[in-house]
Parts: sequence; structure tokens; C-alpha cells
Amino acid sequence: MIATLGEENVYLDASVFEITSSEETAGTLDGFTFVATTDENVKGTVITAKYLPLGTTLTYEISFGKG
Repeated sequence: MIATLGEENVYLDASVFEITSSEETAGTLDGFTFVATTDENVKGTVITAKYLPLGTTLTYEISFGKG
């Protein structure tokens, strides 16, 4: 992953993150890649990424279906 800090690019490897989904059946995680399920009964999930060196976390809510 490449992030921008000011005008500089910062390169981060997926191995410095612990990435989880609140709903196991919502899909699969492989590093930074999330592939959603085709199960229409699953309404969404919350992805949590914990930055291991500092212990800080970021959450992102994903809702499935038509908006």
C-alpha cells in the first residue's frame, strides 16, 4: 500500500496490519484485498485494520446491496 504523508509517499506492507472482518460470512480477506460474499442474507461488515507498530486502529463499514 502506498500512502501520502505531506508530499512524500510512504510504503506499507500488509504484514504490519492485523485486518479483520466483524462478520465472518461477509467475504474473504487477503492482505488489503476484500472479496465480498454472494450470499444476499449478509447485509455488510465492519473491517478493522490495526497498525501493529503503534496499536492504532481504523474501522470501515461496508454495506451490501442496492442503495
